Amino acid sequence: MIGVVIAAWYDVRTRPLRTLAAVAGMVAAIAALVTIDAAGVLSREGSSDYLRRQFGQPATMEISISGSATASRRARTQALLPAALPRSGIPLISGYAEVRGVVLAGDRSVVTDTAAVDPSYRSIRVVDLLAGMFPARSVSAGALRGVIDEAAARELGWEPGQAVGRQIGLVMAGTDANPDLRSRQAVPVVVDAVMRHPVDGRPAPGLLVVGGLTAHGGLASDTGGRPPVWLVRVAPGDVRYLREVVTSMERDLTVGGLLNVRRLDQDDTLAPVIEQQTRTARIVAWVTMAVGGLGMLGVGISTVRERGRELGIRRALGAPRTAIFFGIIVETVLNVLVAAAVAVPLAALVVYLLPGQLVVGGVPRPPDAALPLSSAVRGIAAATAVGLLAGVVPAARAARLSVIAAIRG
Repeated sequence: MIGVVIAAWYDVRTRPLRTLAAVAGMVAAIAALVTIDAAGVLSREGSSDYLRRQFGQPATMEISISGSATASRRARTQALLPAALPRSGIPLISGYAEVRGVVLAGDRSVVTDTAAVDPSYRSIRVVDLLAGMFPARSVSAGALRGVIDEAAARELGWEPGQAVGRQIGLVMAGTDANPDLRSRQAVPVVVDAVMRHPVDGRPAPGLLVVGGLTAHGGLASDTGGRPPVWLVRVAPGDVRYLREVVTSMERDLTVGGLLNVRRLDQDDTLAPVIEQQTRTARIVAWVTMAVGGLGMLGVGISTVRERGRELGIRRALGAPRTAIFFGIIVETVLNVLVAAAVAVPLAALVVYLLPGQLVVGGVPRPPDAALPLSSAVRGIAAATAVGLLAGVVPAARAARLSVIAAIRG
C-alpha cells in the first residue's frame, strides 16, 4: 500500500499541469463549501449570542404577580416563591426589580436605571465583566454588593479596573425627574465588578445591586407600582414542568391566575429560521461540490485514456488490477488534498475579511469571526468523499484495461 501511495504522489508531482487541471474546479468547490458552512456557523453563533444577551439564555422565564392581587396575597407569594422553586428542583431563580437611582461618588453623581437582583442572576442573564467578580453574596460589612456599568464608572471618574472595591452611595429616585438628594437616604454599595456597556443599543441597567434593597430604603415605593418579578432559568425541556409547579403554587394559595409566567428568550422562535437559511446555503454548497466532483471525474477519465499505454506496461510487468485501481484512487485523493491545501486558507481569508457579509442578514457579527475548525474539517471530509466517488469510475476503467490493447495504444 505504501508503494501505491508513493507511486501516486510521484504521478501528482511529475504532472503539474494535469494536477492543476484536476484540482482547479475542486479548489473553488471546497472554498465555496467551507465558506458557506462557516457562514452558517457564524450566523448560528451570532444569533445565539444576540438572543442570549437580548432576551436571556434558554430557557429564561419571567414570573410576575398579577396587578390585581391583594397586598396580603402578594406578600405571601413573595415569601413562598423563592423557596418553593428550589425545593421543586429549579435552583436558578433571581428576583428582579428596576428602580431609577442616583449613584453618588464624592462630588460626582450619575442618574441611572438600577436593578435589584440575586447572586444567581449571572447564571440567568449574560453579564460581560471587564473587571472584578460578580458578587456571590448580597450584603457584606453593612454594605450591599453591586456591579456597575463601564459608562457609569467613567462618568464617576474611574476606569473599569479602578472602580472595583470602591464604595458608592445609591439614592433611589423613584419617578422623580430631579430628585431632592438631601431628603433621601443614600444606601452604601460596594462595587465588586464592572460590566461591559451594551454595544447593540439594547436597554440595560447601569447598576446591578445584589439583593437586599427592600431593607434599605423603600424599594416598594420607588418601583412605580410595578408588581414583583422573578427571573427563572430552566432547561428548554423543563418549561412545561415549571408552569405545572407555578400552577400548583396557585392552588396552594387558593387562587387562580395570580402568577403570570412567560418565556423571555427567543431561542425556540428564531433559531429555526436561522437553521432553515443555513440549510439552504448548504444545499447550494453541495451543488457546487458536485459540480467540482464532475469536473474531477472528467479529468480522471481523460487521464486514464492518456495514460493507457503506461498502465498497460505496468500490467504487463506484473502489476495487479487492484494496484492499478487503488493507485488511481489514491492519486485522486491526493489531488483533493492539494486542492484543500489551497482552498481552506482561501476560505479563511474570506471569513477574516468579510465576516459581516457572511452572516445571515440582521444577525449581529459574532465575537469570534475566525474560520471555525469544524467548517474546515467538514469541507475536507466532504471533498475527500466526492473525490473518492469521482475516482471510482476512472480507477475501474484503468483496472479493466486490456494489456495488449493498451500497449498498442
